[in-house]
Amino acid sequence: VVIAVSPACPTCALQGRPSLECQALSPSVPMSGSPPPEQICRSSPDDPGHKQCLEREFPFRGWIQHAELRGITLEQLLRVYHFADSDCPLWHKSDGGSTRLSIDTITLHDIHDWVVTPATVAKDCAFVELLSSVEQRPEWFISHSWKESLRTFLGCLHEHVLLRKAASSETWDVSAADRLAVYWVKAFAIRQGDDDDDASFGRALGLCMGVLLIVGGERSP
Repeated sequence: VVIAVSPACPTCALQGRPSLECQALSPSVPMSGSPPPEQICRSSPDDPGHKQCLEREFPFRGWIQHAELRGITLEQLLRVYHFADSDCPLWHKSDGGSTRLSIDTITLHDIHDWVVTPATVAKDCAFVELLSSVEQRPEWFISHSWKESLRTFLGCLHEHVLLRKAASSETWDVSAADRLAVYWVKAFAIRQGDDDDDASFGRALGLCMGVLLIVGGERSP
């Protein structure tokens, strides 16, 4: 089974349902596209202060032996989003430039550079092992472009939950239980030093009930 999903409507107009921005990704404080002038941009993802923030937010939980069982839930992905929302105004593109990042445009590449890699390098662990110490068998295998924004990526997952729920009930509300749906996303499941990631990729695909193809937006392939 392959399901292609586009992001939720940002204007809350899609069939009268609350959009992702209004429901799942509402920050605790107003979002800002640029940091206050007194804030200093982090020098790099290896900045000691940045790594300390990551360690506090995502402490190591435990080893999960098999990469194909390192699924990640929507709830856990939302933790990554909210951390990025609060901290990414201090980040910049990892291309040697000085362009500041914002929660509206930050991509999965940026999350890999500024969150996944610096948070896991010390333990040489998978990012999922900073979120759970128990196996999380995936239900859906994610196929996506690394260039899409984090907001678009999560918007598509949120829309996927809504569409599947609508097939079995009359409500469009996303409950806490719905946010426990487990997805397999390579960036979060693979340890940086793994040499069998292709094999893990195939095993994860075999465990899932289907493939979720993320489409839509100007950054899609």
